[in-house]
Amino acid sequence: MGAIDYNQDFDLAGASSGGGSDQADFRKRLQADSGRLDSLRRAILNMVTEERYDSAISELKTYSNFRTEYPDFKPRTERHIQHCIDLVLAIKAKRSLPGLSRLSAAKQKELHDMALHHFDELTHFLKQIEKVEVDVKLADVRSTVWFLQTCVYCMLALFVGTLFVDMTSGFFTGGIVYMDDLLSRAAAFIFGLVGM
Repeated sequence: MGAIDYNQDFDLAGASSGGGSDQADFRKRLQADSGRLDSLRRAILNMVTEERYDSAISELKTYSNFRTEYPDFKPRTERHIQHCIDLVLAIKAKRSLPGLSRLSAAKQKELHDMALHHFDELTHFLKQIEKVEVDVKLADVRSTVWFLQTCVYCMLALFVGTLFVDMTSGFFTGGIVYMDDLLSRAAAFIFGLVGM
């Protein structure tokens, strides 16, 4: 984290005489740990950094409702998403506090540090949501594999059972008739050679 000149007046909304150090701090944290380009974490953190709090909250709610193909996803992430919404609102409150520039530099620093702490906590909980999503997808893939294995094993058991029934009723009976016919012809041939 860069050094902040506490002798200058600044506000957490970025309209400061110190050059928007709050915005820069949030940008540094965003770049340090924002995930993949298409991830929920990157989208939400980027919106919070750009002070588009309502968009971030809307995106969180939409994301929760979007994952309907995984029925286990929403119940497992509801607490996390609600907490993320609360954190976004807390960051908004701390960064856009009216009369912030009239507060002492120490109080402004304290609010700034609390907003950064909330930002870090938001990052942590967004990672938890992504982890739950991966776990749910893995569970879905595992259940699909188990289903396919069960189908293959059932078809193999059906094939072996059908083969066994065919061998005991059809093949052995046919084999006995064939062997009887073969032995009868061999005996007739031998008796024909001997002249009997």
